[in-house]
Amino acid sequence: MQFLSDVFIRCPDCNGRRYRPHILEVSVEGRGSRVESRKRPSTLDSGLSTIRWSIADLLEATVDEAIGFLRQFQDSRPAHRATQA
Repeated sequence: MQFLSDVFIRCPDCNGRRYRPHILEVSVEGRGSRVESRKRPSTLDSGLSTIRWSIADLLEATVDEAIGFLRQFQDSRPAHRATQA
């Protein structure tokens, strides 16, 4: 029997990201268009911005956003494999 509906409470420490703060401090810097940088915008120069993504940002991204971000790292074997069709 179910008396109460499911209740979901967002963790106040990690804001629902499920990672500890020292894990979220690790990020990868890339370059992207204004559209790609919507998650973590920073200074814009000539239409491109520097974007920094943590593992949580990558996992929250859409497939197209993640592929666009990872394509910048073609020297990385895992990133190259992740962007192959």
